[in-house]
Amino acid sequence: MYSFIINLALILAFGVMVYVLSLGLPRVNASEAEDKRKKPWEKIPLDEIDQAIQKSLDKILRRLKVVVLKADNFITSKLNNSDNKL
Repeated sequence: MYSFIINLALILAFGVMVYVLSLGLPRVNASEAEDKRKKPWEKIPLDEIDQAIQKSLDKILRRLKVVVLKADNFITSKLNNSDNKL
């Protein structure tokens, strides 16, 4: 039981030290930090590329859906018009 209390006190003390240390550090804006460290491959507009891919994928899937529905209608009409109905 005593070891638990000692461990709890140590963890709380460590938490307080980290909190006090974080208050003393200067603040850095996220945009400034990103601009300084940008590498060439990080400047690629991945969001725009992702949107373009998603848009083209949606179009392809819609067209594929139309083709499948047309094939289904064709097969259904051929089955309904056949003379050998069961």
